Amino acid sequence: MGINIGGRDITNLTYADDTALLSDNLTSMKRILHRVNNAGQQAGLLLNAKKTKVMHIPASKESSNVEPDIKIDRTSLENVDNFKYLGSIKTSDGACTRIGMAKQGMVSLNNIWKDKSIPKPLKFKLLKTLVWPRMLYGCETWTMRKADESKIEAAEMWFFRRLPRVSWKDRRTNGNVLAEMGTGRTLLSLVKDRRLKYIGHAERNTKTDLMKIIFEGKTEAKRGRGRPSISYVDQVSKATGLKLQSISQKSQDRVIWRGIVKSSCAAANINPDMPQGNKVTSEPINFA
Repeated sequence: MGINIGGRDITNLTYADDTALLSDNLTSMKRILHRVNNAGQQAGLLLNAKKTKVMHIPASKESSNVEPDIKIDRTSLENVDNFKYLGSIKTSDGACTRIGMAKQGMVSLNNIWKDKSIPKPLKFKLLKTLVWPRMLYGCETWTMRKADESKIEAAEMWFFRRLPRVSWKDRRTNGNVLAEMGTGRTLLSLVKDRRLKYIGHAERNTKTDLMKIIFEGKTEAKRGRGRPSISYVDQVSKATGLKLQSISQKSQDRVIWRGIVKSSCAAANINPDMPQGNKVTSEPINFA
């Protein structure tokens, strides 16, 4: 039952009373749900069929998209393509909605961005304080492709162009807008910085090995045709130049790992909109 990762069957992820049940097949899922429901009833707790949702993730695009029929006490559960869990939207295709949520937040604050009495430096601080956290929530666990990195950088410029009210009709380059704002590109570097800090924290965590098992991603499954998907550990190894064993060892010392994080992020912090040879001098953004 459950999903086998690193030789361990993971059947549920629980945070307070928010529980996500996991399985790689329908029969096991029904069995897990039945056990949870029975255990809850014995303790005087009932599962709310209206609030409980089912999300089926096909193994591939060619797989059957027949919706599974799962019930709680003869009540069928609703099948969905996405649901909100702990402030983050989970989708059946793995798409990330953080950029869209951040843009919605940006638009909702249009009165602030349009107010000419508010100086640009203050608007910039408000952007980093009110909008960027929406986008960066959970970014420590992201596995990003080149296309994803491009989307983050494009979103960053989308934010920057709206602070000085720059229209696309003005035909101003990104470099020109960045110069007016007195900053460089920092959002992607911030994501990578947080990811490296998080894996160090996870490696040092002695209370549970669940985080380590999941981010190492050793699942039992057949790989499809084509190039293998890049993993979370692959990206951390590429950023640091270290293999997983070395990461586990060096991250135990906070001072050593902090130096590795700083040097790895500094090496990648290059602004493509500035003339060749010029590096971005902006410090990592502090949300404290």
